[in-house]
Parts: sequence; structure tokens; C-alpha cells
Amino acid sequence: MKLNKSQNKHSKKVSFKKILSPLWDSTNKKIFGTIISLFSVLMIIAFISYLLEWKTDDSILSEEGYTIFNNDTKNQIGGLGAQLSHRFIKLWFGIAALFIPFTTFVIGLRILEIKILIINKIILHSILALILVPISVHHFLGGMITAGGLGIFVDELLIQAIGKLGTSLILIAIIALYFIITFNLNAEKVKYLISKL
Repeated sequence: MKLNKSQNKHSKKVSFKKILSPLWDSTNKKIFGTIISLFSVLMIIAFISYLLEWKTDDSILSEEGYTIFNNDTKNQIGGLGAQLSHRFIKLWFGIAALFIPFTTFVIGLRILEIKILIINKIILHSILALILVPISVHHFLGGMITAGGLGIFVDELLIQAIGKLGTSLILIAIIALYFIITFNLNAEKVKYLISKL
């Protein structure tokens, strides 16, 4: 009985390795990295296009019977670009959604073995930006489309829980801590930066 269990575990590991083995092939890595990079560039174009033409695209996307194949959207990537942009920007992350295709572009370049930036830091900063930027944009600037559904919802939730002043103080503290930790700021560096202004 023990022998069968160990053989079964070994066969699962081998089959998992067999599934992942095509990804390690250099030709497949180039294809996969190129597809991810190209898709990321298309997403960036679609997001920027949506931010410029959101009023037109939004009215078309809300029409009954809308499909990505039968539309008059102004998005440069067409109906699919308008639909993805609508979801990522208006419904979810606002302007911070641009960090998603930027991050996937860096990942695609890394798969192609082009090392521009440190991928762990990019992913960490992008996740923090996806949380902080929408909330801050809605709270401090009153943005609706640029804040996205996440920014509006969390900001209103925080205001109900701790008030407008409390939310402002928490956001300022988190943003200050982010810059202090990221750029290793101390009192001397802050004084130096202030003196340069």
C-alpha cells in the first residue's frame, strides 16, 4: 500500500513537469514572451484611448445588444479594447489600471530574457498603486472615471467608518510611508530636498 502511494506521488510530479516542460523550451518562451508583450502594448493603447474617448465609448457600451463585433466605439483597439478598458478603468481600478499592462509588459520582456527592471519590485509597486491610486484620486481629486469603482467604493467606505479627515490622514500617512520606505528617506534627505526647492 505504501509503495502504491509513493509511486502515485512520483507519477503526479512527473506529469506536472511534463505539463510545464513546453514552457521551458526556448522557442516557446520566445513565442509566449512576444504574445504577452504585444498584448500588453495593445492594452496600454486601449486604456489610453478609453481615457481620451470614454464618454463616447461609455454610452455605446451601455446600449442594449452591444457586442464587441457590432459597435461604433472610438477605441483604437476596437470593441474588445473598449470593453476591456471599460472593465479595468471604469468598473475596477481607474487610471491605475495602466500599471497592469505595464507590469505584464515587463514580465513579457523578462520571459524574452530582456532585463530592464527588477520584476519583484515592479509587481509590488503595481499592486500598491492599484490599491492606493484609485482611492487617493477619488478622495483628493474627486475623480470618478479616473478613480474607478474600487476607488469610489473604498473611499466612501473609509469616509463612513472614520470620516473625511480620518481618511485624508490615513491616506497621507500611507503615501508618506511608501515614499520613505521606497526611497529610503530620512530627515537629512528631506531637508536637502526642501532646500533645493
